[in-house]
Amino acid sequence: EVSQSPAAIRKDKFIDVFERVLALSESPLKGISLPPAVLITQFAKGALSALDPYTIIYWPSQAQKFEKEMTNQFTGIGIRFSKKEESPKVLSVLPDTPAYHSGLEAGDVIKAVDGVEMSKMPPNCVVQSIAGPEGTKVTLTIRREDEDKTRDITLNRTVIIVPSIRGWQRSETGRWRYMIDARNKIAYIRISCFNSRTVGDFEKTLAQLEAQGLKGLILDLRSNPGGLLNSAVEIADRFIKEGLIARIQPRCGMPTYVSAHKEKTH
Repeated sequence: EVSQSPAAIRKDKFIDVFERVLALSESPLKGISLPPAVLITQFAKGALSALDPYTIIYWPSQAQKFEKEMTNQFTGIGIRFSKKEESPKVLSVLPDTPAYHSGLEAGDVIKAVDGVEMSKMPPNCVVQSIAGPEGTKVTLTIRREDEDKTRDITLNRTVIIVPSIRGWQRSETGRWRYMIDARNKIAYIRISCFNSRTVGDFEKTLAQLEAQGLKGLILDLRSNPGGLLNSAVEIADRFIKEGLIARIQPRCGMPTYVSAHKEKTH
């Protein structure tokens, strides 16, 4: 009955079709019964697909992941791991986190979490097992690469903030090193993403480097997936004295132009 493209259907027609499909699904005589959540999801995707290729909807189950990506903040113990083999292996330990203070090391194999074997768990389930409410405990059963025996380590979960500003190497204490050429005062900064803390952390790091006599800077944006537009614009404003930085074009209405500010330039 609906032959037009999604963009050509009026709002009242769309709602009418949606309500009829819901009623049809709920009718015991029609032989089809889909959960309302499935129908709502598909109708929402169809409606948004008529807007542009970039508009998507985040459902409640995805909102937490989206917020984590935008803030680089989560509740856990402070490790990065990979699961290419049977059991997950610790890749790195973030400084000043429960994992760091517990003695966990890169290369440790996580055999179990709270007594549950991790060998057959997909990576997302491993993450969910280790993460949890702030202040709660989690016990990891780990095995060192050069040992046969396993040991249990109990940690308190806390709020972990992963910095988006990184250097070229970590020191013995886990701090980032930024001055890659001390003689010529050349520094290296990698921005892994643009989140709500990127600008403040970048300003702080740059000020420290300038106090050390900074003469040149390598800014590494490789593998940066993006993030908050205003954060990216603010970073660009630190290097551009004048002129246009960004033009923001909404679907309807006039574009917004963002220009550089000379007083913010380093």
